[in-house]
Amino acid sequence: MKEHTISFALLSVLIVILLLVVELADEYSSVSTKLKDCKREITSLKYKNTLTQRNLQEAYGIIAESENIKILKLIESYAVEYGIDYHLLVALILQESRFNPKATSHCGAKGLMQIMASVHTWVDEDRLYDPEYNIECGCKILSGYINVEGGDVFNGLRRYFGISPKSNRSNNYANEVLVLSEAVKCFI
Repeated sequence: MKEHTISFALLSVLIVILLLVVELADEYSSVSTKLKDCKREITSLKYKNTLTQRNLQEAYGIIAESENIKILKLIESYAVEYGIDYHLLVALILQESRFNPKATSHCGAKGLMQIMASVHTWVDEDRLYDPEYNIECGCKILSGYINVEGGDVFNGLRRYFGISPKSNRSNNYANEVLVLSEAVKCFI
């Protein structure tokens, strides 16, 4: 009788594992299909070549991580407060820091939105690794740049990156963020 109980228990565990594997396979297939659909949607965009399937999978993986849910809620709150498109902010943070609140660039930009205290002297540099403070400051900065540009998001993004809109320097940064924001709309 004990052998049958152990065998039954083992069989039950194997069935549960099999069901989980099938569920994960379905979820992967669903995500893969969603990513392909997103890729198709953005192929009509002007700067379609800036994103690859791998970029989309990485972006989706980062957004889907449970610890980033709190960050997404903060982004949503400040997007509303500052009148900035939520998907644009998610894309900008993906581009700037890959959702790493402790990110630091070689030139001293810090946090999720890679803010430079040397440029924006009003920010509290000691607080830039705090996700909420960083997002609030970044939204204030980006919103100001977009307003200075008369609502032109493209040139606002160029300013955020440190490029004067009148400059002939490459537009890649603004293009990449805008295309990524379209892809993000497929995920969230």
